[in-house]
Amino acid sequence: MRKNISICILRLSSLGDIVLTSVLLRCLRNQFPDANIVMVTGLNYTEAVLYNPHCTTIITVDTKKGIKQLLEKRREIVECNGGKKYDIVLDLHRNIRTAIIRARIGKEYGLIDKFRQQKLELVHRKKGIGEPITHIVERYIRTAKEWDVKNDGKGLELWLESEKNNQEYLPHLEIKSQQIIIGIAPGARHYTKRYPQEHFTELIKELRNRFADAAFVLLGGEDEKELCKNIEKNIPFPIINYGGNLSISESVKEIDKCSVMISNDSGLMHIAAARRIPVIAIFGSTVKEFGFAPYGTAHSIIEVNIPCRPCSHIGRDKCPLGHFECMESITPQMIADSVSEVFKKK
Repeated sequence: MRKNISICILRLSSLGDIVLTSVLLRCLRNQFPDANIVMVTGLNYTEAVLYNPHCTTIITVDTKKGIKQLLEKRREIVECNGGKKYDIVLDLHRNIRTAIIRARIGKEYGLIDKFRQQKLELVHRKKGIGEPITHIVERYIRTAKEWDVKNDGKGLELWLESEKNNQEYLPHLEIKSQQIIIGIAPGARHYTKRYPQEHFTELIKELRNRFADAAFVLLGGEDEKELCKNIEKNIPFPIINYGGNLSISESVKEIDKCSVMISNDSGLMHIAAARRIPVIAIFGSTVKEFGFAPYGTAHSIIEVNIPCRPCSHIGRDKCPLGHFECMESITPQMIADSVSEVFKKK
Protein backbone atom coordinates (compact mmCIF):
# COMPACT_ATOMS: atom_id res chain seq x y z
CA MET A 1 0.00 0.00 0.00
CA ARG A 2 1.36 3.38 -1.02
CA LYS A 3 1.92 5.77 1.91
CA ASN A 4 1.18 9.51 2.09
CA ILE A 5 -0.47 9.51 -1.29
CA SER A 6 -2.26 12.63 -2.58
CA ILE A 7 -5.54 12.41 -4.48
CA CYS A 8 -7.61 15.13 -6.15
CA ILE A 9 -11.22 14.41 -7.16
CA LEU A 10 -13.15 16.65 -9.55
CA ARG A 11 -16.96 16.72 -9.70
CA LEU A 12 -18.52 20.19 -10.00
CA SER A 13 -22.24 19.39 -10.32
CA SER A 14 -25.02 18.50 -9.82
CA LEU A 15 -26.35 17.65 -6.37
CA GLY A 16 -27.22 14.02 -7.07
CA ASP A 17 -23.98 13.37 -8.96
CA ILE A 18 -21.96 14.70 -6.03
CA VAL A 19 -23.84 12.56 -3.49
CA LEU A 20 -23.05 9.58 -5.73
CA THR A 21 -19.30 10.24 -5.38
CA SER A 22 -19.49 9.33 -1.69
CA VAL A 23 -18.88 5.62 -2.31
CA LEU A 24 -15.64 6.35 -4.16
CA LEU A 25 -14.50 8.76 -1.43
CA ARG A 26 -14.96 6.11 1.24
CA CYS A 27 -13.32 3.38 -0.80
CA LEU A 28 -10.33 5.59 -1.56
CA ARG A 29 -9.96 6.27 2.17
CA ASN A 30 -10.18 2.53 2.86
CA GLN A 31 -7.44 1.85 0.32
CA PHE A 32 -5.24 4.80 1.33
CA PRO A 33 -5.90 5.59 5.03
CA ASP A 34 -3.24 8.32 5.21
CA ALA A 35 -4.02 10.00 1.89
CA ASN A 36 -4.48 13.71 1.36
CA ILE A 37 -7.86 13.60 -0.44
CA VAL A 38 -8.95 16.93 -1.92
CA MET A 39 -12.49 17.18 -3.29
CA VAL A 40 -13.19 19.93 -5.84
CA THR A 41 -16.89 20.66 -6.27
CA GLY A 42 -19.40 23.34 -7.21
CA LEU A 43 -20.11 26.18 -4.81
CA ASN A 44 -23.84 25.42 -4.58
CA TYR A 45 -23.29 21.79 -3.61
CA THR A 46 -20.63 22.09 -0.92
CA GLU A 47 -22.88 20.78 1.86
CA ALA A 48 -23.14 17.43 0.10
CA VAL A 49 -19.49 16.71 1.02
CA LEU A 50 -18.66 19.37 3.62
CA TYR A 51 -18.74 17.04 6.64
CA ASN A 52 -17.55 13.89 4.90
CA PRO A 53 -14.67 12.58 7.05
CA HIS A 54 -13.03 10.88 4.07
CA CYS A 55 -12.13 14.26 2.53
CA THR A 56 -9.10 16.14 3.80
CA THR A 57 -10.05 19.41 2.09
CA ILE A 58 -13.00 20.74 0.08
CA ILE A 59 -12.35 23.32 -2.63
CA THR A 60 -15.35 25.03 -4.22
CA VAL A 61 -15.69 26.37 -7.75
CA ASP A 62 -18.27 28.94 -8.82
CA THR A 63 -19.30 27.48 -12.18
CA LYS A 64 -20.87 30.80 -13.21
CA LYS A 65 -17.47 32.46 -13.36
CA GLY A 66 -15.02 32.21 -16.22
CA ILE A 67 -11.64 30.77 -17.05
CA LYS A 68 -9.70 33.20 -14.84
CA GLN A 69 -11.32 31.69 -11.74
CA LEU A 70 -10.60 28.16 -12.96
CA LEU A 71 -6.92 28.99 -13.30
CA GLU A 72 -6.93 30.52 -9.82
CA LYS A 73 -8.59 27.41 -8.44
CA ARG A 74 -6.00 25.23 -10.12
CA ARG A 75 -3.28 27.09 -8.22
CA GLU A 76 -5.25 26.74 -4.98
CA ILE A 77 -5.65 23.02 -5.55
CA VAL A 78 -1.91 22.55 -6.02
CA GLU A 79 -1.19 24.65 -2.92
CA CYS A 80 -3.37 22.22 -0.95
CA ASN A 81 -0.80 19.58 -1.80
CA GLY A 82 2.20 21.63 -0.70
CA GLY A 83 2.76 23.01 -4.20
CA LYS A 84 3.39 19.51 -5.60
CA LYS A 85 1.58 17.52 -8.25
CA TYR A 86 -1.02 15.05 -6.98
CA ASP A 87 -0.17 11.38 -7.19
CA ILE A 88 -3.67 10.70 -8.55
CA VAL A 89 -6.25 12.99 -10.14
CA LEU A 90 -9.71 11.52 -10.73
CA ASP A 91 -11.96 13.53 -13.03
CA LEU A 92 -15.53 12.34 -12.46
CA HIS A 93 -17.01 15.16 -14.53
CA ARG A 94 -14.82 15.33 -17.61
CA ASN A 95 -16.02 18.57 -19.17
CA ILE A 96 -14.18 21.65 -20.36
CA ARG A 97 -13.99 23.18 -16.86
CA THR A 98 -12.47 20.11 -15.24
CA ALA A 99 -10.10 19.70 -18.20
CA ILE A 100 -8.76 23.19 -17.48
CA ILE A 101 -8.52 22.51 -13.75
CA ARG A 102 -6.76 19.14 -14.04
CA ALA A 103 -4.17 20.19 -16.61
CA ARG A 104 -0.67 19.51 -15.27
CA ILE A 105 -1.72 19.06 -11.62
CA GLY A 106 -1.28 15.28 -11.46
CA LYS A 107 1.22 12.50 -12.00
CA GLU A 108 -1.45 9.92 -12.90
CA TYR A 109 -5.04 10.38 -14.02
CA GLY A 110 -8.29 8.46 -13.96
CA LEU A 111 -11.08 9.81 -16.17
CA ILE A 112 -14.76 8.87 -16.03
CA ASP A 113 -16.06 6.87 -18.96
CA LYS A 114 -19.22 8.78 -19.83
CA PHE A 115 -20.59 5.91 -21.94
CA ARG A 116 -21.57 8.35 -24.68
CA GLN A 117 -22.17 5.64 -27.24
CA GLN A 118 -24.40 3.70 -24.86
CA LYS A 119 -26.44 6.85 -24.15
CA LEU A 120 -26.85 7.52 -27.87
CA GLU A 121 -27.95 3.92 -28.45
CA LEU A 122 -30.54 4.22 -25.66
CA VAL A 123 -31.92 7.56 -26.84
CA HIS A 124 -31.92 7.06 -30.59
CA ARG A 125 -32.33 3.29 -31.02
CA LYS A 126 -33.80 2.32 -27.62
CA LYS A 127 -31.08 -0.33 -27.56
CA GLY A 128 -30.22 -1.50 -24.05
CA ILE A 129 -33.62 -1.24 -22.37
CA GLY A 130 -33.98 -4.13 -19.94
CA GLU A 131 -30.32 -5.07 -20.10
CA PRO A 132 -27.98 -5.19 -17.06
CA ILE A 133 -27.24 -1.74 -15.66
CA THR A 134 -23.85 -0.29 -14.82
CA HIS A 135 -24.64 2.23 -12.11
CA ILE A 136 -22.80 5.56 -12.12
CA VAL A 137 -21.36 4.60 -8.70
CA GLU A 138 -19.56 1.70 -10.38
CA ARG A 139 -18.34 3.99 -13.15
CA TYR A 140 -16.87 6.31 -10.54
CA ILE A 141 -15.14 3.37 -8.86
CA ARG A 142 -13.67 2.29 -12.22
CA THR A 143 -11.76 5.57 -12.51
CA ALA A 144 -9.58 4.26 -9.67
CA LYS A 145 -9.34 0.59 -10.68
CA GLU A 146 -5.67 1.02 -11.62
CA TRP A 147 -4.98 1.60 -7.91
CA ASP A 148 -7.00 -1.46 -6.80
CA VAL A 149 -9.87 0.56 -5.37
CA LYS A 150 -12.96 -1.64 -5.05
CA ASN A 151 -16.57 -1.04 -4.06
CA ASP A 152 -17.16 -2.05 -0.44
CA GLY A 153 -20.92 -2.39 -1.01
CA LYS A 154 -21.89 -0.10 1.87
CA GLY A 155 -23.96 2.38 -0.15
CA LEU A 156 -24.04 6.17 -0.34
CA GLU A 157 -23.20 8.65 2.42
CA LEU A 158 -24.18 12.22 3.14
CA TRP A 159 -22.78 13.30 6.48
CA LEU A 160 -24.23 15.98 8.74
CA GLU A 161 -22.11 18.21 10.95
CA SER A 162 -23.32 16.33 14.06
CA GLU A 163 -22.05 13.06 12.55
CA LYS A 164 -18.61 14.06 11.32
CA ASN A 165 -16.81 12.63 14.37
CA ASN A 166 -18.60 9.27 14.20
CA GLN A 167 -16.47 6.19 13.68
CA GLU A 168 -18.93 4.88 11.10
CA TYR A 169 -21.78 6.18 9.02
CA LEU A 170 -25.05 5.74 10.91
CA PRO A 171 -27.69 8.04 9.38
CA HIS A 172 -30.88 9.29 11.08
CA LEU A 173 -30.18 7.86 14.52
CA GLU A 174 -32.90 9.86 16.23
CA ILE A 175 -36.06 7.99 17.26
CA LYS A 176 -38.60 8.28 14.49
CA SER A 177 -42.14 9.49 15.09
CA GLN A 178 -44.80 6.78 15.23
CA GLN A 179 -46.72 8.84 12.69
CA ILE A 180 -46.33 8.08 9.00
CA ILE A 181 -44.48 10.95 7.35
CA ILE A 182 -44.42 10.97 3.56
CA GLY A 183 -41.79 13.14 1.94
CA ILE A 184 -42.46 14.45 -1.56
CA ALA A 185 -39.88 16.08 -3.84
CA PRO A 186 -41.92 17.30 -6.84
CA GLY A 187 -39.13 19.12 -8.66
CA ALA A 188 -36.35 18.29 -11.10
CA ARG A 189 -34.09 20.46 -13.22
CA HIS A 190 -35.73 19.52 -16.53
CA TYR A 191 -39.44 19.59 -17.35
CA THR A 192 -39.64 16.05 -18.75
CA LYS A 193 -38.29 14.63 -15.48
CA ARG A 194 -41.10 16.27 -13.45
CA TYR A 195 -44.29 14.42 -12.62
CA PRO A 196 -47.08 16.93 -13.36
CA GLN A 197 -48.06 19.28 -10.55
CA GLU A 198 -51.76 18.38 -10.70
CA HIS A 199 -50.91 14.66 -10.45
CA PHE A 200 -48.88 15.29 -7.30
CA THR A 201 -51.93 17.05 -5.86
CA GLU A 202 -54.11 14.03 -6.62
CA LEU A 203 -51.44 11.69 -5.27
CA ILE A 204 -51.39 13.44 -1.89
CA LYS A 205 -55.20 13.24 -1.71
CA GLU A 206 -55.10 9.54 -2.60
CA LEU A 207 -52.46 8.85 0.06
CA ARG A 208 -54.53 10.72 2.66
CA ASN A 209 -57.48 8.44 1.83
CA ARG A 210 -55.28 5.41 2.42
CA PHE A 211 -53.30 6.70 5.41
CA ALA A 212 -55.62 9.03 7.30
CA ASP A 213 -53.09 10.04 9.94
CA ALA A 214 -50.14 10.57 7.61
CA ALA A 215 -48.27 13.86 7.47
CA PHE A 216 -46.96 15.19 4.15
CA VAL A 217 -43.77 17.18 3.66
CA LEU A 218 -42.89 19.01 0.43
CA LEU A 219 -39.18 19.45 -0.23
CA GLY A 220 -37.21 21.18 -2.96
CA GLY A 221 -34.70 23.86 -3.78
CA GLU A 222 -35.20 27.51 -4.62
CA ASP A 223 -36.26 26.62 -8.17
CA GLU A 224 -39.10 24.48 -6.79
CA LYS A 225 -40.51 27.13 -4.43
CA GLU A 226 -43.39 28.14 -6.69
CA LEU A 227 -44.15 24.54 -7.63
CA CYS A 228 -44.42 23.49 -3.99
CA LYS A 229 -46.56 26.52 -3.20
CA ASN A 230 -48.98 25.64 -6.00
CA ILE A 231 -49.29 22.06 -4.81
CA GLU A 232 -49.87 23.16 -1.22
CA LYS A 233 -52.67 25.61 -2.09
CA ASN A 234 -54.58 22.88 -3.95
CA ILE A 235 -54.58 20.46 -1.01
CA PRO A 236 -57.72 20.76 1.18
CA PHE A 237 -55.88 19.83 4.39
CA PRO A 238 -52.67 21.09 6.04
CA ILE A 239 -49.34 19.86 4.72
CA ILE A 240 -45.80 21.01 5.51
CA ASN A 241 -44.15 22.96 2.70
CA TYR A 242 -40.38 23.47 2.91
CA GLY A 243 -39.96 24.07 -0.83
CA GLY A 244 -37.19 26.61 -1.43
CA ASN A 245 -36.69 27.31 2.26
CA LEU A 246 -34.07 24.81 3.42
CA SER A 247 -30.35 24.31 2.94
CA ILE A 248 -29.07 20.91 1.86
CA SER A 249 -28.29 19.94 5.47
CA GLU A 250 -31.68 21.13 6.67
CA SER A 251 -33.35 19.12 3.92
CA VAL A 252 -31.41 16.04 5.04
CA LYS A 253 -32.73 16.44 8.59
CA GLU A 254 -36.31 16.57 7.31
CA ILE A 255 -35.78 13.60 4.99
CA ASP A 256 -34.48 11.63 7.99
CA LYS A 257 -37.91 11.97 9.62
CA CYS A 258 -39.72 10.50 6.63
CA SER A 259 -41.15 6.99 6.46
CA VAL A 260 -40.83 7.04 2.67
CA MET A 261 -39.67 9.52 0.03
CA ILE A 262 -41.50 10.07 -3.27
CA SER A 263 -39.29 11.81 -5.79
CA ASN A 264 -38.64 12.43 -9.44
CA ASP A 265 -35.25 11.45 -10.86
CA SER A 266 -33.46 14.22 -8.95
CA GLY A 267 -30.83 15.10 -6.37
CA LEU A 268 -33.23 14.68 -3.43
CA MET A 269 -33.86 11.11 -4.58
CA HIS A 270 -30.15 10.37 -4.12
CA ILE A 271 -30.04 12.17 -0.77
CA ALA A 272 -32.89 9.99 0.50
CA ALA A 273 -31.00 6.91 -0.68
CA ALA A 274 -27.87 8.12 1.12
CA ARG A 275 -29.89 8.46 4.34
CA ARG A 276 -31.33 4.92 3.88
CA ILE A 277 -34.92 6.12 3.43
CA PRO A 278 -37.15 3.93 1.19
CA VAL A 279 -37.60 5.71 -2.14
CA ILE A 280 -40.41 5.71 -4.68
CA ALA A 281 -38.77 7.15 -7.80
CA ILE A 282 -40.83 8.46 -10.73
CA PHE A 283 -39.01 8.20 -14.07
CA GLY A 284 -40.38 9.97 -17.15
CA SER A 285 -38.15 10.82 -20.10
CA THR A 286 -35.12 9.13 -18.52
CA VAL A 287 -34.66 5.43 -17.76
CA LYS A 288 -32.85 3.49 -15.06
CA GLU A 289 -30.56 2.00 -17.71
CA PHE A 290 -28.63 5.29 -17.74
CA GLY A 291 -27.30 4.21 -14.32
CA PHE A 292 -28.89 6.73 -11.97
CA ALA A 293 -31.44 4.65 -10.07
CA PRO A 294 -31.62 5.01 -6.25
CA TYR A 295 -28.56 3.26 -4.86
CA GLY A 296 -28.12 1.27 -1.67
CA THR A 297 -31.64 1.64 -0.22
CA ALA A 298 -35.02 -0.04 -0.66
CA HIS A 299 -36.70 1.50 -3.68
CA SER A 300 -39.28 1.14 -6.42
CA ILE A 301 -39.13 2.83 -9.81
CA ILE A 302 -42.45 3.92 -11.27
CA GLU A 303 -42.31 4.12 -15.06
CA VAL A 304 -44.28 3.21 -18.17
CA ASN A 305 -42.78 1.56 -21.22
CA ILE A 306 -43.66 3.60 -24.30
CA PRO A 307 -41.78 3.56 -27.61
CA CYS A 308 -40.33 7.08 -27.34
CA ARG A 309 -38.59 6.55 -23.98
CA PRO A 310 -35.94 7.66 -23.34
CA CYS A 311 -35.90 10.86 -25.38
CA SER A 312 -32.88 12.28 -23.54
CA HIS A 313 -30.30 11.17 -21.00
CA ILE A 314 -30.68 14.32 -18.89
CA GLY A 315 -34.22 15.53 -19.60
CA ARG A 316 -35.77 18.16 -21.86
CA ASP A 317 -37.59 21.49 -21.53
CA LYS A 318 -40.67 20.00 -23.21
CA CYS A 319 -41.92 16.72 -24.64
CA PRO A 320 -40.58 16.55 -28.21
CA LEU A 321 -43.75 14.76 -29.38
CA GLY A 322 -46.15 16.97 -27.43
CA HIS A 323 -48.02 14.25 -25.54
CA PHE A 324 -45.80 13.71 -22.44
CA GLU A 325 -47.18 10.20 -22.06
CA CYS A 326 -44.12 9.03 -20.12
CA MET A 327 -45.44 11.02 -17.14
CA GLU A 328 -49.13 11.45 -18.00
CA SER A 329 -49.59 7.67 -18.17
CA ILE A 330 -48.40 7.24 -14.58
CA THR A 331 -51.46 7.49 -12.36
CA PRO A 332 -51.43 8.66 -8.74
CA GLN A 333 -52.89 5.26 -7.85
CA MET A 334 -49.83 3.49 -9.28
CA ILE A 335 -47.54 5.51 -7.02
CA ALA A 336 -49.85 5.13 -4.01
CA ASP A 337 -49.86 1.35 -4.53
CA SER A 338 -46.07 1.37 -4.37
CA VAL A 339 -46.16 3.39 -1.14
CA SER A 340 -48.63 0.87 0.31
CA GLU A 341 -46.19 -1.92 -0.53
CA VAL A 342 -43.45 -0.13 1.43
CA PHE A 343 -45.60 -0.10 4.54
CA LYS A 344 -46.66 -3.72 4.06
CA LYS A 345 -42.99 -4.74 4.05
CA LYS A 346 -42.35 -2.71 7.18
